Amino acid sequence: MSTHPNVILLVALRPDGLTRKTLRDILAESDVDSLDRVKIDSHSYSYHLIMKSEDEVGIMFFDMVTSQYGQTIAWEKLEARKNNLEQWAKQISARHYCAYQISVSAVIGNGINLL
Repeated sequence: MSTHPNVILLVALRPDGLTRKTLRDILAESDVDSLDRVKIDSHSYSYHLIMKSEDEVGIMFFDMVTSQYGQTIAWEKLEARKNNLEQWAKQISARHYCAYQISVSAVIGNGINLL
């Protein structure tokens, strides 16, 4: 069995206030699909609380841009998705008093982070 990298596009939000409350508020105003994923632009993003020790320090929204062996994405398409995610993050951050950071990462099949 071979392994292959999968591209992940993500935004990490750091709320000024309570992290779980901020997440609930964001979900209440968002389009959430039947798989409990948030629709951003035309893509669905999963979300998780970011923990440091036992403290909640942020919220991560992420999508696997590629997920199959040999699947690729053109840089222009990835950049367009990043720009749409950034526009969403700016709006959410202004309403919910968050800082945000957008990242592109990659993992291989066993979850080892490459970037």
